[in-house]
Amino acid sequence: MAVRKYLGALCCLLLLNCVFSDRKTLDLIYKDIDSFSPCVRRFNRNGQTGCSSDMNGNTGVVHYIKEYEDLDWLIHTGPHQPYMPILTPHMFTLEVLNALMNSSKINGMMVIHTHVEDQVMNETFSFSPDQTCPNKGYGYGACDMKWNVAGTNLVAHDFNIPIFSLLDKEEVESILKCYFDKNIPDKGKAREYPLCAVELMDFMHGAVDTETCMRRTNQPTNIEEVRYCDPLSDSNVYGTLTGTNKKNPLEQESVIIAAAPLDSTSLFYDVTPEPGVELAATSFITLLSAAYALGRLNTEQRKNLSKTIMFEFFHGESYDYIGSSRTVFDMLRGQYPVKMNKEKEQPALVNLTNIAMFLELRQLGLPENEKYFAHHDKTPSSKTSEFINNLKTGFESTEVKLEKAPDGQGLPPASFQSFLREDNTIPGVVISDHQREYNNRFYNSRFEVAALLGLNFTDGQEETKGVLTDNLNNVATGIAKALYLEAGGSTSDEAYNLTTANASITGELIYCFLYKPTCRLLQSVLDEEDSSVLSDVPYQFYIGVQRPTSNYVKLVHNLLAYFIALDIKNTDKEDKDTCKNDDENELYRYSYMQGPNLNGICVQSATGFTTAVSPAFVEDVEGFPQWTSEKYSTWTESVWNAYTARLFLKPSREQESLIFSIGMVVILISFPLIYFLNAKGSTIFNRE
Repeated sequence: MAVRKYLGALCCLLLLNCVFSDRKTLDLIYKDIDSFSPCVRRFNRNGQTGCSSDMNGNTGVVHYIKEYEDLDWLIHTGPHQPYMPILTPHMFTLEVLNALMNSSKINGMMVIHTHVEDQVMNETFSFSPDQTCPNKGYGYGACDMKWNVAGTNLVAHDFNIPIFSLLDKEEVESILKCYFDKNIPDKGKAREYPLCAVELMDFMHGAVDTETCMRRTNQPTNIEEVRYCDPLSDSNVYGTLTGTNKKNPLEQESVIIAAAPLDSTSLFYDVTPEPGVELAATSFITLLSAAYALGRLNTEQRKNLSKTIMFEFFHGESYDYIGSSRTVFDMLRGQYPVKMNKEKEQPALVNLTNIAMFLELRQLGLPENEKYFAHHDKTPSSKTSEFINNLKTGFESTEVKLEKAPDGQGLPPASFQSFLREDNTIPGVVISDHQREYNNRFYNSRFEVAALLGLNFTDGQEETKGVLTDNLNNVATGIAKALYLEAGGSTSDEAYNLTTANASITGELIYCFLYKPTCRLLQSVLDEEDSSVLSDVPYQFYIGVQRPTSNYVKLVHNLLAYFIALDIKNTDKEDKDTCKNDDENELYRYSYMQGPNLNGICVQSATGFTTAVSPAFVEDVEGFPQWTSEKYSTWTESVWNAYTARLFLKPSREQESLIFSIGMVVILISFPLIYFLNAKGSTIFNRE
């Protein structure tokens, strides 16, 4: 009886331990790292780039690399491979990464991304994982200038190991404390086990290149749909100052396009603080502010213009001009801005011959001495020269300067390149804050944050004031006036004085997109439901694989629609269902918004979305898709399930072998024990 009670109690204790102590035991072994940003895998026609762990994750002993001496010790002395080095931002360079990869002693990497403002304010520090000539090979003509002098082209490397950017200073301190307590070499000699180690997991399902990955994804299966990668995709935004109708086709050279990019990227996915403030934000914010200025013109003043002003916001431009190349592609096949349908009322088609002038804004936040530059083709046409004169006239009423870039220099990387590649006679200008090399030391990197532009936000003050706001507002005024002149207006017109940007609107746009999307301005251009789910932190500018349209792009569209609205009517919340688009009429878009007083308005505009997916992935055209295209972007992003990181103490090989051996002994003993208990169970557990 005593034996039976003892065995019963023991079984109960073991069962309770298995049920209730599993998580506790795991927590005693591992310490989760929660705030990080992983490097993910992407593909193009040339192969795979980025990072990936093994399916079950990668582990390695932590080694802190602060100086080159630390790097040298790991490569030539460290005996406890594989290592998982943690690097300071200054040591995360192409030279160091190549040395670590060639050593074959690492199983992953971590890079510290805390105290970002301190790194940005250090004027001796620069970092860009992009090319020295971004999007080289996908523009018009050869790119023989190093525009991005800080470029390392890290985005083109396939590391085949996990690399995580660590975002929380307390977690970084915890890892470093573990390193200094357990791992730091003692007078150059390695410490004994147990050692501080890290496990990183971000297994990427895709492999090889875009063609292989897309073929595997599209391979039919009777079991379930399996995806390995997806094309980078989202939507572009467009809008015209006046409505058009396909019944009245546009004349040749009757459309002026004013464009800006919507996106930026980084080596790391979903990194914070949100990067892209110089490349993306200063560009589209300024164009929105210019749209607001031109939107002040009344219906009659707009109709008096002899040319149509079209605003374009292109997405995915950091990946070989995804948005702009698709726009050109759709223009060439007669499907821009909409696919024609005889049964519907639709806007007029726009093609390359309709373009009278192309103006692009690109990187405007870091001018030297409030000076901006108008870039043009190496040999500007007379039309381009005339437009530059209109720009100079428009800028005369502002407090910033505009200079013409030197002849023969050529255009910087820009969306305009996609148009010139198909028709190099299109006149156009790209306005930027640099004459030659970028003033941006962190182009398309995780350091391209608000601090780079000298911004310091305050809660509750929903209007950013300062040098940046003044500069962008002045540029917006200058281009609005130039567009008005180019469209047929005159400096003597009363309307010319109306085309002045509003510094408060520009300041609010900066605040909303770079600090607090829950601001009043963004709430006013959404309905109650969408307003309630606005992000508390700035939206990412990375294109991703968003289908349908991402919330960030919808915000840009609604702002444009509100700024250049053809008509705005007060509409009660109860009547908002009357403010909707007609499936048979695509001439205008109707958007219900809360409005500035949150009482409800219905906005009629000539705006909309177009597809921002590379033509290489189009399937309704003969000869497509073209996953190996040399003309169009072929970028895809791998599918992954989850990513995790955790810290633990790693025992020696001998200790691991001992633990394994003990476990095997326990298993071997358990078999005869179970057999014995089963054979003698009737006797041992006899109730009599």
